[in-house]
Amino acid sequence: MICLKCGSSNVVKNGFIRNGKQKHQCNDCYCQFVENPQSNKISPKLINLIDNLLLEKLPLAGIRRVTGVSKSWLQNYVNQKYEEISKKVEVTEKPKGPLTIQCDEMWSFVLSKKNKQWIWLALDVDTKEI
Repeated sequence: MICLKCGSSNVVKNGFIRNGKQKHQCNDCYCQFVENPQSNKISPKLINLIDNLLLEKLPLAGIRRVTGVSKSWLQNYVNQKYEEISKKVEVTEKPKGPLTIQCDEMWSFVLSKKNKQWIWLALDVDTKEI
């Protein structure tokens, strides 16, 4: 057995992966690998289902349970989708006068309880703009 990363032959067995295939580890670069890896492609039908579940605001753990995709793949997919979304908000001009808005707030701790972060949203009731 030869390491796929550094080419060393100083390789030992290192347990098994989920489907029962033997896992190996290089003692020189500590890279872990499987002898004949198989790439499982996510079908377009499954990606469409994931998109719909994301639109329904299901938690990522729930989407993982329903679809059977890995945590890292799903997180990378969501990050990629987030990067594709336009960050520029375009607001139409409103005529002067009374404006009816709906307000909401949310807060969470970030890294520690000393770091409380707030998000406020104001939604125009008529046009549904943020």
